[in-house]
Amino acid sequence: MHKTARYGSESCFICHLVPEFAKAHHWPSCEVNGQILIWYHCDGEDPQWAVPEQQEITKGEWVYRGRTEHYVNAHIQVRCIYVCVWICLQHVLACWDVKI
Repeated sequence: MHKTARYGSESCFICHLVPEFAKAHHWPSCEVNGQILIWYHCDGEDPQWAVPEQQEITKGEWVYRGRTEHYVNAHIQVRCIYVCVWICLQHVLACWDVKI
């Protein structure tokens, strides 16, 4: 069973059939620098500081130009081995006076 409740100028739906095991969590949040930031702490502590507002972002002097993401589909240990191989390869090629 649903009904609509009015709070000032806003209205929302209320459901009286919410199961007992249903839970909702609330985390502190803020909107700053054109982003919505949500604070989560594993022990439930409140934030110890606030995110400073950057005037350059607020005034539009600094703009978002995109992002780059790289996904490496490998086990974390394999990635470490590749780094070691790359370092060794650079050393070997440097001994032969080869530039990469």
